[in-house]
Amino acid sequence: MAGERVWKRIEIEFSAGATAEWLSVKYGPAVRTIGARAKAGGWRKKDIALKADAAWDEVEDEERLAAETRVAVREAADRRTAVKAAIRGAGEGEAEAVDPGRAVRAARARAVAAMEEGEPRLAQEFLKLARMLEGEGEEDGDEAAAPGGRTPQQEAALAAILARLGVEG
Repeated sequence: MAGERVWKRIEIEFSAGATAEWLSVKYGPAVRTIGARAKAGGWRKKDIALKADAAWDEVEDEERLAAETRVAVREAADRRTAVKAAIRGAGEGEAEAVDPGRAVRAARARAVAAMEEGEPRLAQEFLKLARMLEGEGEEDGDEAAAPGGRTPQQEAALAAILARLGVEG
């Protein structure tokens, strides 16, 4: 029969991941005896316990990441919707006169912010707006231009977007 010192070694090696079969060959007690002592003593194989803990941590991390991703996607969709609605809804009312230089700077700043947030499509929309405001995006057949070189629809789009951005024109 194995002494307490041998059983302590068996417990340590079993907890470190050694099999009962291997420990039986090395120290002498029967495989079933080692298994019974391990069960009675609550010995856990560390590698199995660590894998289980790591798997649980991974599941928690994935759930947290999924929740953060859903929030980010909703926020990005809301921003895109707001910009598109402002651009499409322009021209429905009278537009106020707006400082074009300030509007171009605001559109470019929002494009940079969108790129930093990982939203290239939103950034592209703001850059299109900036080009339109600078007069580079004009097409043939546009309505008569306002005194600032913009059409009434462009003026209305600019006013609506600046209002959404919280920028006074």
